[in-house]
Formats: sequence, C-alpha cells, structure tokens
Amino acid sequence: MIDIEIYNVFSTAHGIAQYPPVLKCLEAFAPGYKYTVNYKRGRWDGKVNLFTDETFLTGLLPVVTEALSRFKIPFTLNDCRNITTPTLRQSWMALRPYQVEVVSKALTNMQFGTWWPRGVLQVATGGGKTEMAADIIIMTDVPTIFLVHRKDLQTQAIERFQKYKIDAGTLDNIGNQIVTVATIQSLMSWDMDFQKYYVNSDGEEMERDNDWLKAKEAKQEKREQDTKAKLLDIQQVFIDEAHLVASKIERIGLFGAALQLMPNAYMRWGLTATPLMREQLHDWMLEGGTGNVLVKITNRELIDLGYLTECVVDMFLTGKQPDVPKTWPECYDFGVVTNRIRNDKIASCFQTYPGPTLILVSKIAHGELLAKKLNIPFLSGQSSATERRQAIEDMRDSKLSGVVASNIWDEGIDVAAIRCVILAGGGKSAIKNLQRLGRGLRLSEGKTQLQLVDFLDQSPAILSRHSQLRKALWLEQGFKVNVDKAI
Repeated sequence: MIDIEIYNVFSTAHGIAQYPPVLKCLEAFAPGYKYTVNYKRGRWDGKVNLFTDETFLTGLLPVVTEALSRFKIPFTLNDCRNITTPTLRQSWMALRPYQVEVVSKALTNMQFGTWWPRGVLQVATGGGKTEMAADIIIMTDVPTIFLVHRKDLQTQAIERFQKYKIDAGTLDNIGNQIVTVATIQSLMSWDMDFQKYYVNSDGEEMERDNDWLKAKEAKQEKREQDTKAKLLDIQQVFIDEAHLVASKIERIGLFGAALQLMPNAYMRWGLTATPLMREQLHDWMLEGGTGNVLVKITNRELIDLGYLTECVVDMFLTGKQPDVPKTWPECYDFGVVTNRIRNDKIASCFQTYPGPTLILVSKIAHGELLAKKLNIPFLSGQSSATERRQAIEDMRDSKLSGVVASNIWDEGIDVAAIRCVILAGGGKSAIKNLQRLGRGLRLSEGKTQLQLVDFLDQSPAILSRHSQLRKALWLEQGFKVNVDKAI
C-alpha cells in the first residue's frame, strides 16, 4: 500500500521507491540532452526523473495515481493541504461568455473527490488571460502573487489590474495589497539597494566604510526576511506566460524552491497560449507547479467567435542558390540575415502593406540591419522599458509606422493596431511562431484582417524544411495561404 501525503507544493508517495516502473511515469527529456557526450555515447537516455526520493510536485499527482492504478498498486490519499474555501465575491468584470465558462470551470475544479483549485488555462493570445485572472482574483479576494518573467511585463500587469480596480503592486508593498506582481527571479535573488562605491560632489569615486556597508546589509537582510514572512500569507499564485516562467528555471529543485516560498497557496494557476508537451522538462515542471490543463481555447475558435481578426498569409519563394554553406550558423547568416534579396522583399512589404507593421527577427545583427534600412526603431533586450513603452504608444497613436523587434516581443505585448506582421527571422518552432502571430491578431477599429508575411526559403535545405513546417502550421490554423512567385 502506497500512502500519498498531499501538500500545496510537494507531495510524498511513501513506499513508491520499491516500484521502479512506476517511477518512470515522471521521466522527461533534459534540455539539450541530444548534445551531451553521455547521450551520444549511449551511456544516458537523456531523461531525468521528477521524483526526488519519493517526493514530487503536487500538480503531477494525477499522473502518479494513474500510474499506480495502471500497475494495480493500491494507494491511499492523505490530504494535508490547509484549505480555506473562500466565499466567492460578486465580480464587477464584464467578461465574454467563454471567459465566464473558463473562470467557472477553474473555481469548481474537482480532483479525487475534493476541491482542486489549480490548473493551466491555455488560451490563445488575445483571449483575455489577464482579464480572467482578474476575475478570479476579485471573486476569491485572497492574498495573491502574480508571477511574470520580465520586469516590463510586471509593470504592464500592475497597470492592467489597477485599471480593473484591483489593488496591485510590487514586492516592496506586499501585505498591503491584494495582488503582488513579481518576477520569479526576484523571489530567488534579492538585489542589494546599495553599492560599495559612490561618487562625491567633486566627481571622485569613493569607497564606503565597513560600518555603513554592514548597516545596509543588515537592513537588506531584514527586508528579505520580512518579505518571506509575508509570502506565507499568500493563498493564490498565478504564473503568467507560464511556459516561459518554467523554462527560465533550469533545475526542478529551484522551481520548487520558488513555489515553496508560498507553501500556503492552495490555489495555483498557469496562464499560457502555448500547447504543453510532456516530453519537455519545463512543461512537466509547470504542470507540477500548477496542475494539468483545464481548458484549451485556440486562435481559430476566437476568430470564429469574432474576438480576433482573420489572418491572411503571404509566403514568398526565395529561390534556390548555389554554393550554400554547410554549418547551421553560416546557413542562417547566408539565407536570412545577410540575404539581400530577402531583405529587400521585407522592405517592399513594409512599404506596401498597411501598417503599423511589426517585423520580428531572431538575431540582433539582422534587426539592426533592417532597422537601418527602413529607418525605424529596433527593440531588443538592450532597449530600456521606456523605449519599449514609447514605441507601443507611438504605434497605437499612428505616430510610428512600425518597429523591428527581437524575441522580447514574442509574448506579452498588446498593440491591437498592428495590421501587418513580417516574420523576418524564420524558425521552425510552432510554439514561438504562434506567439509571434498573436502580436497582431487582436481586433482594432478599422482593421479587417491581419497580414502575415512569411518566406518559403528554398536554400539552404535546412531553411527550406523550416519554411515548410511554418506553411503547414498556417494551414493547420485555418488561414488562407498565398504562395507568391519567386522574389
């Protein structure tokens, strides 16, 4: 008999170690396993196990119990969670019908005959994940942490919650607000708010004395302890862009440690537009930290319901070229970054299609080249939050015809006015390309459709394969795909 003790973050299956086949139910491929020496030499199958001794992340409990049932191993469940069922308040949010259904399903979710307020809400970009989170926060009215993976998204989330009359702020004010918005990095590393050196009035760099430093260190340590103590009062956690937050944490122990800072948070939600794939370690981690996928709402569903704009895809054949390089970096540089004919077509589309236009690249050098060619801003990870916000406002106000952006704009940016997205960087990942597409699918006044520009690269061969994968993705999404003549 396996006795499973259930807690909010981790659970323990006492005695399960004696059943190695069952332990395999929580195996996942490690990131980059194919490139390791041990895998190449056949000494490792590339998998890691999410059991630590007999302990696992609680969101994976359904996977563990299913495996035990499959092997006909009896087990008992001992629910040790400290759950206080909240009295749901009346919400003042005006939600769409499907959003109301999602919130209802989340707050009435049951597992193992008990209330199970956790899971992943997989809703396509533009489906209003933040609005649904706001509705749940209003209705539950309990201390909540809303985790993001970038500081600019932190500012954006706080502004959105305040717009919906929800008291929200940063970790500095935790305990005095209903929602604390924080990056997961800030939970695990506490920045010192002082420096060892300072510049005096004469412009000279001076070293601070030890007494001053010790006093500041003590102040910082107390601040960290006070914040961690207040995190114990958190009863609800949201993980925004959840697939990315989980992927930022390379080790399962570190991810669990971050969630362990809120051990009394029995309500745990993941928000994402990205399909989860259990062969990916970070997706297993996400499911463990929150729960399984409760709802799936696709782009096509939202378009058919009239909440997203229709998309038309124009793909341009780039033609075959002789004497292509062999290595991947050289192929990408040759076929994409420095491809003059391809870049000229990007410029032509920028000038021809209605804007504002978002041009997405994967390499900094490519972004800088196109921005200079088109005389528009290039936004990357080196751009300040102020520069990014200004670009968004200028596009919304039709003061800017477009921007070139790196992968910092793959998610979390809301510019409904965008009428054209140019995928200048190519790529094969369905997940990333759907995220990029989502930047332009939102409805806007006078906008009848989104124009998506992509390329059917014909050489080198690896770029051709990537292009065909993207074409299949657009067709699978139900979009009209026009293949133009060679450029």
